[in-house]
Amino acid sequence: MASWAIKETFHRVTAQAGSTAKKWDKEELIRCRAIGTDITTEPNLEGRAHPLFTDWIEVKPELHRELKQPILLASKILEAAGLPWLSDFLIDDIFDEDYPGRERGSFSIPIFAQKESTAPHSIVRHYRDPPVPRVKQKRWMRSTRDVLRNEFPKLVQWQIDEDIFRQKGWNGYTCRHPRGNLPLSEVDRYETIEEFDKLSLHDGSRNLTILVMAEYPARLAELRREGKARSEEYLITAFMLTVTILHELGHAIYWRDRRSLTQDLREPFYGGDLEMELGDSFIAAIFGGWIPVPVRPHSRLRKDFSFADGVAWRQVLNWDHHRMRPKYRAHYSIPVDYIARLFTEASWSTKPSGIKALIRPQYLAGNSIALRTTGLHMTLTQENKHATAAIADFHRDGHNWVWNRRPGAWFRIVQYDNCVFPELELPMAADGAIYEPLSREQLETAPTRDPPPPPPSPSSIVEINPMELEITRTSTSLITDAETETTAQTEVRVRGGDALLSSLPSPSKMKAAVGVGASEVAVAVVLRPSPRKSEYSPRKFALVAKIPRPLSGGPPVPRCGMGVSKPRKRDRAKTLPLARDRVVGGQEKQARESPSASPPSGEAQEEGQEQEWRHRKGAKHAGKAKPLQRTRVDEEDGEADEGGEDTSCTRPGGCRDSRGGEISVDELKKRLSQLIGVSLTELEKLFEGPQCKSVGVE
Repeated sequence: MASWAIKETFHRVTAQAGSTAKKWDKEELIRCRAIGTDITTEPNLEGRAHPLFTDWIEVKPELHRELKQPILLASKILEAAGLPWLSDFLIDDIFDEDYPGRERGSFSIPIFAQKESTAPHSIVRHYRDPPVPRVKQKRWMRSTRDVLRNEFPKLVQWQIDEDIFRQKGWNGYTCRHPRGNLPLSEVDRYETIEEFDKLSLHDGSRNLTILVMAEYPARLAELRREGKARSEEYLITAFMLTVTILHELGHAIYWRDRRSLTQDLREPFYGGDLEMELGDSFIAAIFGGWIPVPVRPHSRLRKDFSFADGVAWRQVLNWDHHRMRPKYRAHYSIPVDYIARLFTEASWSTKPSGIKALIRPQYLAGNSIALRTTGLHMTLTQENKHATAAIADFHRDGHNWVWNRRPGAWFRIVQYDNCVFPELELPMAADGAIYEPLSREQLETAPTRDPPPPPPSPSSIVEINPMELEITRTSTSLITDAETETTAQTEVRVRGGDALLSSLPSPSKMKAAVGVGASEVAVAVVLRPSPRKSEYSPRKFALVAKIPRPLSGGPPVPRCGMGVSKPRKRDRAKTLPLARDRVVGGQEKQARESPSASPPSGEAQEEGQEQEWRHRKGAKHAGKAKPLQRTRVDEEDGEADEGGEDTSCTRPGGCRDSRGGEISVDELKKRLSQLIGVSLTELEKLFEGPQCKSVGVE
């Protein structure tokens, strides 16, 4: 007797890269030589320290001894791999009015600077395609080396601080004025910086004090007293001290100029970086897209400062490779052998071409899969190259989950900078979301491209609930339809019932204009099938909406749940024959019970009859288990192609069917019910859930 089964014809959504957590495995760390090695190498670097790292304030002799090897390593790395990144701040006057990095459209978030501020929004990368002649590059490098050796050291002092890690949890900090005896609570106030700028003896520049936590040299001195100066923990601790010194130099190169001062003390983005953190950007440029971090959690490290658990490479997100922010950031362990080679003088006697390979991790930098993707490349663990972990990049804030973010440091894509729903898949940003500015030399040889759109004004930012299918259109006599059209994309993954925040629209689709004196904005919402696929989700729908950005001194921050509806978990039993029969039966029962108490009349009666006919037609064919068909919509005449219904909407004024009549919310719900293969009762439960009510969905 033959057995019969209904074959599933829909596409299952695979696990999204970067959406799964993975803890550190101690056995993996030992196998990949991140801890538990028998290395007995003592740092033996030779030479002179770079002039930038020589002026230390009141350091005890015991601690100053432990600074020698980390400073020598920082000097060698700076000369070998740090000059290109630093030169981007010195080639042009980044505070000039014609600097390309001042373009407002060079990134997706709208930043409204002070009226008198000349601070750039992003730093232009000069060493990228299209390439600049090598003669000019050598001239830039020579000029940068001169500034770092002669002018910059006069502005910088270094200080070992015993409070910043204990009180603030900082490894280092770049103070934008001389520290003196000021407590940490009074450091870097806007008024304090202004007063010290007036007293500065350097024309156009300011004096900086770079603080380094005292726990670094204190732990090194303690290990030396215990006879562990040749141990792996000593090497790792000295290496992390080197990283901290270089990290703070990435901040100091920008803040040395007095014109960098703004009320919010904001830094610019660098190049295609998606995170606003110049220190991490500098470290990532040196090590090929990765920054070293402790394996031990920060909360535990503050209680017991030790690197006995090892250190790891943390992925830095860049527009060159990434179009989304993973919920769990990829980490790869750092072998102790790699650190030991850096502290060996013989390793630095190789050719200049080999120095780059010495500094950057062999299997993670360059064109590696681990660098280009947001998930874990487990092959490296299987081959005992790197142990792996995926650490959460979000945390609990009251009743909501929010992305991790340093104070004042924004994420470049607005959707990844506020709230996050761990159970939802994340959208990918469109290719036109970010326009990285080009240098003047690159603009001369690069192909022409459309100029990036200006950011919307604060008055044009409108809060919209993307799950509401009816939006009341309000307007005034001062605003016309053409003037007030505001569009952006929000993706909805229909198969799982998930409402997602948007991937950003291309510049050609984003329009915002507000009339003078207008206080109301007309908004159009368009629901249409989108044929675009991604590597994460096979089918997506686009719903037009505007996601506002929290601004300092600007419009209020929207509530955390705005525009997002938590999904009901998909019941796998619905794909079985009996469950599908129950769905069809429920639709037929709903169709019989749908007439209202009062009989309709006129056009309403005709519309109700057609709705019932459409509903029964959909219920008749619901049990055939056909795959979802993509519906193409002709936006010019509003008519659907053969084989699909028309789900297009007119711009302002609500949704219309192919005959031009108004479509009610009930009809839209019925169509959505047929489209995703669930009954109206189940769909109503989704809309009546507490998550939908919290964002105003009715």
